[in-house]
Amino acid sequence: MKRFFSWLSTLLVLVAMLIPNTSFAENRSNSSTSDSKTAASPYNKRIVAYYPEWGIYAGHNNYTPAKIPWGKITHLNYAFADINMATGTIDYFDKYAATEALMDGATWGSPDAGTLGSIRKHKKQYPHVKTMISIGGWSRSAGFHDVAKTPEARAKFSKSVVDFIRQWQFDGADIDWEYPGFKRDPDKVDNPNDLGTPKADDTEKQTFTLLLKDLRKALTKAGQEDGKYYELTAAVGCGLDKIAKTEPDKYAQYLDFINVMTYDIHGAWENKTGHHSPLFPNPKEPYEELVKVNYNTAQALKNFEKYGIPKDKLIVGSPFYSRGWGQVKNDGPIPELPGLFASTVPESVKGIWDGGRNAGNNPYYHVKDVLEKDSSFKKYYDPVSKAPYIYSESKQQMFTYEDPTSLQEKVNFVNQNGYGGIIVWEVTGDPKEELISVIANGFKSGTTPTEYGAISLEVANQSYTFTPEITFNGAAYSVAFGQKKLVDQVPTGTYAITAKPFEDTTYKYSPIVKPATVQVAKGQTHTITIEYKQEPKGPIEPDPNKIQAKVDFQVTSQWDTGYNFTLVITNTGKTPISNWTLQFDYSGQLTSVWDATLTPGQNSYQVKPPSWATEIAPGKSLTLSGAGSGKASVPTNYKINGSPITGISTVAFGELIKERQ
Repeated sequence: MKRFFSWLSTLLVLVAMLIPNTSFAENRSNSSTSDSKTAASPYNKRIVAYYPEWGIYAGHNNYTPAKIPWGKITHLNYAFADINMATGTIDYFDKYAATEALMDGATWGSPDAGTLGSIRKHKKQYPHVKTMISIGGWSRSAGFHDVAKTPEARAKFSKSVVDFIRQWQFDGADIDWEYPGFKRDPDKVDNPNDLGTPKADDTEKQTFTLLLKDLRKALTKAGQEDGKYYELTAAVGCGLDKIAKTEPDKYAQYLDFINVMTYDIHGAWENKTGHHSPLFPNPKEPYEELVKVNYNTAQALKNFEKYGIPKDKLIVGSPFYSRGWGQVKNDGPIPELPGLFASTVPESVKGIWDGGRNAGNNPYYHVKDVLEKDSSFKKYYDPVSKAPYIYSESKQQMFTYEDPTSLQEKVNFVNQNGYGGIIVWEVTGDPKEELISVIANGFKSGTTPTEYGAISLEVANQSYTFTPEITFNGAAYSVAFGQKKLVDQVPTGTYAITAKPFEDTTYKYSPIVKPATVQVAKGQTHTITIEYKQEPKGPIEPDPNKIQAKVDFQVTSQWDTGYNFTLVITNTGKTPISNWTLQFDYSGQLTSVWDATLTPGQNSYQVKPPSWATEIAPGKSLTLSGAGSGKASVPTNYKINGSPITGISTVAFGELIKERQ
């Protein structure tokens, strides 16, 4: 099997001088050169801070872009740009705030006016920070349905995004579609600007992927024209219901990373208190097993990994605000944690960041400086879920939030498990930088990046050579040149640009240089793209005759005497799986697989497909449902037509029990 690693070497010939700037990204076939002005990040993970456009107003203490902790982040996501549903293009939400409001030293008519102007100005002072325009959000995702619906609509929208990025000098786009496939009426009670998602339907499962694909194509083309790489990311829900309505295994290839919103897991819409953003599940949670097992940060990330998404592409979410309840009864299941998992009334306590509905939404600084100091409240910490909360028995109020202790646990979790970083919603909740400093310190002093061998670049004819160091930062490869120059005082003339091949213990890398020659003259700039093709040293081509597939068995509901389950069979190979029969060992009792033929054996079962599903095309899946009696067990030793395949067995509503190769 061959893979391509794109190594993009930008060689700028300025006034008879060549200065390189190189980046290296895995599996990017549509690669482009890096921005020569981008500085190296001081962090080995991504620190993605969302900044809300409305942050400049009094409700957020007039938090202008100058107050952003620029030195403690790697990405700044501006939230949000809107979608003009009449034109099908990106648009401003609050144009006054974005382009006209005076702040951070700007004067009337200045290009630095507005939040966008101020961010553009500060970006120049902090070149290591990538700025992203985030589009949509909870209240303004209605327009995604139409702009994603057809190729023509996607092309028009993508062009408008590129134009917007170029105008405001962003480094990419972040798609915050909340949520594909979920129809929701506008909630004017909570927010008069809320549009809901009234057109949402099941077609959005595919059109979400197609929108990201077309945006990636447009951004890559723009990057090639502009001499830089534009990033594309998406903010996605962490719940199983949200994941199931999309195609993570397909859309992930178009994204540089995925912002998993592992917060709002529990909140004021429920009649039991719970953790806003738990790291791990607590066995004493009062929710149904499906929720108890899956709705926490650790399991949410594992659920995305099941789709083949690399860990370093998954970014963990951290809330800089609280959720809360009033009328809380002290009847929870853990005596030493009063008020937790306790009975309550939905929408029963108001926070200072709430709209028209009571959600207990307070910025972190208000919880820390006001509520924690209220003598009627006592702070508790759940050592299992790694989450804090405060509870007042006299006021019958409970607030769940993130604090430095719980955030440090998340930082450790990211470092220890190889995830890509942390996103925060949102930065105005932490004006004293208590929380963001925990992340910055943790990712600055985390695991030292793995170093790979050096390569050499040559300018042919005169054989100038420079050897940079290749470093893996947990998400992509990069090359550091420091203050050195590849070639100094290169005479005017024609040069052939070559790059040396290199190899490691497993692969060899062959360079493809475009263009192969440049004409050096005073004042001219040339960009050279060097793509390295990666090939294994030994034969590792898969046997084309061997069935390549995986099976995911998951219990979806259970009761005292039985359970329901799903069986998802995915063809991971390059040839169709025809006339198939699935076999597996199983110590429990299955009673039926609907639409298919189920044949029991001795502690084993055989499943034959319905007549309409005898063939599974490459990359496609077939989902079958069925029922069992008694207690669910763990299927093992999956085979299709006698060939062993990968199987993931999930019982207890999603708890990963065993994986077999």
